[in-house]
Amino acid sequence: MRRRAVVILCCLLVLIGGCRRKRRRDTQEHAAVAASPMAPSATPVQTTDSSVPPGWSEPAASEIGVGDITYEKRLLRGFYESKGGYRWSGRTFAVAVDPPQPLARTFLELDFGIPSELINEVKSVTVVGRIEHREIVRRTYTRTGREFLSGEVPLKLLKKTPTVVEVELDKAAKDPDNGRELGLTVVGVNLKHYEDSAVGRDIEAQRSREGYKFLLEKRRLLMPLDKQKRAHEVVSSVAHLDPDALPWCPDREKPIGSVDVSGDY
Repeated sequence: MRRRAVVILCCLLVLIGGCRRKRRRDTQEHAAVAASPMAPSATPVQTTDSSVPPGWSEPAASEIGVGDITYEKRLLRGFYESKGGYRWSGRTFAVAVDPPQPLARTFLELDFGIPSELINEVKSVTVVGRIEHREIVRRTYTRTGREFLSGEVPLKLLKKTPTVVEVELDKAAKDPDNGRELGLTVVGVNLKHYEDSAVGRDIEAQRSREGYKFLLEKRRLLMPLDKQKRAHEVVSSVAHLDPDALPWCPDREKPIGSVDVSGDY
C-alpha cells in the first residue's frame, strides 16, 4: 500500500513539472511571434540593414515598382506590406537599384505621395534622397499629393551594382491603430539616363520651345510686320486675276505682278 502511494505521488510530481515547462515554452513562443517582423508592430516588415545581402543574384533592374512583389527582395528596409501599386514607408527606407547601362549621365527619381495622415500631424516634411550615403536631392513639402523628386547622381557612385538608394524623412506620423511610423506612400525608386528622366524630357521640351520662338523672331526680323502686311495686300489685289493672262518676265520666269515674299525688302 505504501509503495502504491509513493508511485502515485511520483507520477503527480512529473505531471506538475511537465505542465510548468509547457506553460513556459508557450509563453516564449508567443513572445517570439509578437517580435516577428511579420506580426503587427511598430516596425516595418523588412530588417534595419541597408546593405545588399551576400550572394545577390536578382535580375538587373533600374526602375523599381515598390508595390510589385517581384521586387520585394530589393526593398532592404523601411516598407510595410504592398497595397498593389504602392507601399507605406516608415521614416527611412532603402532600396537596391541597378544603374542603367551603359554608364552615362544618370538621375535618381523618386515617385511617391505625401499622405494627409502625415501632413495633418507634422505640417511639413523634408525628404532627402541618398546613394551610398551621399546626399543627392532634398526638398521640403507642406501639402499632400503625388510628387516626383529628382537629382543627378555622380558617376563614381554608380560603379557598384546594385547600388543602395536611401531615403530619409525628418519627421513621421504615428498610426493611431498600432503606433507604427507612417512616412510616404512610395510608388517607385528609379535610376534613369538623362534622356529618359523627367528632368531630361523637361529640359529638351524647353529647348524645343525656345528654338521655335527663335525661328518666329528671326522670321519677324527678316520681314517686319508692316512689310508682311504690304505684301499680303499686293498679293490680294491680283489674286482675282487669271495667272495665264499675265505677261511673263523672261529672266525670272514669273508672272509680272507676282510677289516674291522670301527675300529681303
